[in-house]
Amino acid sequence: MNRVTPLLLLLSRQTVYQTSRAAIRHAAAISVAARHQAYHGGCVNPPVYGSVNRQHSLVKSVRWLSSAPVEDDMNVFYPGLVNRIESGDIQLIDVREPEELQQWGQITNSFNVPLGQVEEAFGLSDDKFEARFGRPKPSTSDSNIVFHCRSGKRSLTALEAARAQGYSLARHFPGGWLEWAKENNLAAE
Repeated sequence: MNRVTPLLLLLSRQTVYQTSRAAIRHAAAISVAARHQAYHGGCVNPPVYGSVNRQHSLVKSVRWLSSAPVEDDMNVFYPGLVNRIESGDIQLIDVREPEELQQWGQITNSFNVPLGQVEEAFGLSDDKFEARFGRPKPSTSDSNIVFHCRSGKRSLTALEAARAQGYSLARHFPGGWLEWAKENNLAAE
């Protein structure tokens, strides 16, 4: 090998490396744009790339998409709640007082078990639970039980009470009625 060959080899490797990086960035941009459009129902234009500001927008979009939680082992966040309601895979229990439901309304497909009755309710027989609350009693193995209240405090208490009775897969919606109302342009207070 002469002195020119290593330099050419280095240049060709660098070109391949730069081309590969550009291809990866392009594929990632397409993926982010597709997820961005899918999340917004195809109504929002995907980010445009090229300038520093637009690349910054891409970084913000990537952070936003990757940081939008749906649910974890304790919580179901707003996007996850909507997904579960739309799919019908939810037993949504509103632990607010009946007066609050009458005054402000309730989340779609939820039923009311006031916080003060949660512990007793989950100790009832299946027949008594259904007679009292108009819904079948959830099973301890159900993973679709979600509690909610006005702001997330009472639903967390209800979650702890249910988990103490063996409902280990139950979760709560920490945003509560306040977040639901905000996201759906409803009166919250």
